[in-house]
Amino acid sequence: MAPTNKQEGIEYGILCPSPAATDLLLTADCSKVRHFDRLPPGYLGNLAAPMEKIQKGFLKLVCLEEMNGAILYTSDTEMTFQRVDRVSLGESSPVIEEKKAQ
Repeated sequence: MAPTNKQEGIEYGILCPSPAATDLLLTADCSKVRHFDRLPPGYLGNLAAPMEKIQKGFLKLVCLEEMNGAILYTSDTEMTFQRVDRVSLGESSPVIEEKKAQ
């Protein structure tokens, strides 16, 4: 049986932010980005989550041991952690037996 992530000392977390309110996004010239020219003025700024919120969630995801294996979804209005159950994918390195010549 394969060891669990905890037995191997593996910790992981997944960050799934909505678009972050960075200078790159907020100052983008929408007329030069394909399909962005169709967006109403100010749409990207309203859609983007503040960087402080994403940073706070990221630090919580990394620092708290009980967050090991969690997915963090962030948006402008909420921050949600979701547990990921361990899924067994079978043997990590299958052994192929060679046929013996008779």
